[in-house]
Amino acid sequence: MKMRHISQEASALLKDMPPQFAKKQGLMPLYQAFINCVRITWADNPPAANYLLSKVNAVYLRTEEPRGGRLRDKPITVFEVMLSDAMSRSELNARRESLRLQLALCGYQCDEFRIGASKRGMLQRHPLEKLLEVQSAPVAPSAAASTGKKLRIVDEREALAILRRACVIVFEEEAPAVAAPILRARVTPVPFAGQPTEATKASRQRYYCDVTVGSAAAQQKLSASAEALRDKCYRLGLPLRKLSFHLEDR
Repeated sequence: MKMRHISQEASALLKDMPPQFAKKQGLMPLYQAFINCVRITWADNPPAANYLLSKVNAVYLRTEEPRGGRLRDKPITVFEVMLSDAMSRSELNARRESLRLQLALCGYQCDEFRIGASKRGMLQRHPLEKLLEVQSAPVAPSAAASTGKKLRIVDEREALAILRRACVIVFEEEAPAVAAPILRARVTPVPFAGQPTEATKASRQRYYCDVTVGSAAAQQKLSASAEALRDKCYRLGLPLRKLSFHLEDR
């Protein structure tokens, strides 16, 4: 009889266990890392992050036996998320690679990131619920909730999340290696001439973004693609006048 990989056995034992047991066995760090990575990836849209997290019914990280293809000679690591409705699955799929990159930066690398539809009894599971109750983050008001346009201040966390999403688009498979050394992204609003109205500021505000990188090789590669990254950042909601990269001071 063929024996399964030890991580498969562990997943089979743990996936249906209640949260209090999972905590003792080490799944809570995985849940917390997933929550943190979702909030970073959706830093520009906290309500969407909270909605997505509320629809999660299971989070798995497991090893599967080879099934053919380019990884046919070795087991593959699978990160799988089960969600209860189509809207949350669509939202997660839209930023799948950005979330996968963020998870890799937190030490949870995977060969495949899967999104599944919850069915039957799984719909009653809410493994993240207690963590979300304890660590409920304040929701930033959105422009749509306001009666008029107001200037939205972009902070470093949001800029960093958008820049990493841009890296996924520009560098594709190389993105984890290129984005991992990015340490900080300081954003500064470009000053307006004269006395513009709040509506004008809201619609025309641009930013300077100065990025600190911990690797000379990554800094060189990022700098060479600065214009492509700036364009993608603009399309992702971060309008930059200038994007520059500098090596961290040692």
